[in-house]
Amino acid sequence: MSIGELSSKLKDRIQQDREELESIARHEFENLQQSLSRSSQDALNTIEADIAAKTESLGKAIATQLQGLSDQTTTLRKSLAKTWLRTTVLGFCLLMGLILGTWGLSSIMSAHIINQWQQIKALQVKKRQLKETISNLEKQTWGIQLVQNGDNRFIVLPPKAIIHEGWSFKNRKALKLE
Repeated sequence: MSIGELSSKLKDRIQQDREELESIARHEFENLQQSLSRSSQDALNTIEADIAAKTESLGKAIATQLQGLSDQTTTLRKSLAKTWLRTTVLGFCLLMGLILGTWGLSSIMSAHIINQWQQIKALQVKKRQLKETISNLEKQTWGIQLVQNGDNRFIVLPPKAIIHEGWSFKNRKALKLE
């Protein structure tokens, strides 16, 4: 037998095994589907029966509670008829307290808001003054900046500055800028 024949037989055998496995898998999936369908239907039937039983028992419990509530409502109506005047007076007092409390709180809050606005305006004026001061300082220093990066300190000169060394000012070393 040649390698080509062996390869062809091997391919045929692999194809046959694959088809057989697919057939077995398909059959098992169909069995699983049927089993799951039966199990799902059984579970659904059990759930429906449980729901029906619970619904019936809950209906009876609700009817009992409704009767109790009806009795309590009757008792409550009688009690409310006796005390309606006290409740009305108490409600009026609470309403007046709420109105006065709201008025006092709104007065305090409005005063606080006005104070905050005044502080904001004062800070805005101060901010504008500080910006003007920074602008004046930048003009007076000709764009020179002092910068610190970790332990290193630098004097950063403006762009296009020409440096002349060998100058002094009040017995201190100086650089002349152009």
